[in-house]
Amino acid sequence: MNRWLLRLFVASFFIFALCACSGGGGPDEAGEGGKNKTTSEQAAEAVKDYGAKPIGKARAAQQVGQERTDAIDNALRQN
Repeated sequence: MNRWLLRLFVASFFIFALCACSGGGGPDEAGEGGKNKTTSEQAAEAVKDYGAKPIGKARAAQQVGQERTDAIDNALRQN
């Protein structure tokens, strides 16, 4: 009888653990924006964002440098 109760307890524990860890969301439930993103899609977006930040900063610095060069050229032309 004790072994039967122990087996029942262990079985119910595993069933409860599986139900609790499932997260409750199935593949047919919509995520944000109605689309579930896979891990690879999330990683691709993170890499793209990580690479875009330094490129954006470099382009902004280049634009500032170009504006300064244009301002110097205009000042020299006026003299």
